[in-house]
Amino acid sequence: MTYDQTVEDLASEYVDALNAPSNGWGQHMTKYGQSHHMLAFMSKKFGTPLTTQAIKNEFKARREKVEREIRLNSFVCPHDIDTNENIA
Repeated sequence: MTYDQTVEDLASEYVDALNAPSNGWGQHMTKYGQSHHMLAFMSKKFGTPLTTQAIKNEFKARREKVEREIRLNSFVCPHDIDTNENIA
């Protein structure tokens, strides 16, 4: 972690670590060490409320991105719908 990184930058790296597979002891590792050490550093540098909000925002942004991709990939072209399918 460098001191010129923003809370948003670090939150993104933290969420990357949590989304990655854990190690053999069930710990999520960052390039700086264990994820809880990174969280403690962020809380000390930026304060717990700001750190928590940045992490929540990062999770929310990623969830919205996935939901948007699902909606785009599940789009059905009206020309592909067989309108005669329900005629008895």
